[in-house]
Amino acid sequence: MVKKYADKNVVFITLAIDKMEKLEKFLAENPFHYNIILENQNTIYDYSVFSFPTHIVINKSSVLELELSGLGPTTIKEIEKIRELLE
Repeated sequence: MVKKYADKNVVFITLAIDKMEKLEKFLAENPFHYNIILENQNTIYDYSVFSFPTHIVINKSSVLELELSGLGPTTIKEIEKIRELLE
């Protein structure tokens, strides 16, 4: 999705709770093409994130449009249902 929407007005981020050393090792083997924000366990709960991955889409007016937990065969399709927000 990052590549697909590269020319759109959208920003992809992820929250991580791992220590930097562990995160760097993971990223060396699994490169991400978007921003990673390091947070502590307590801060993650402030965002109502209780499992990973959690997918959140916030529109230009800062309104929560979608929140999904997990990654399954229909996750990307569910996110893309709100494509008009990404265009």
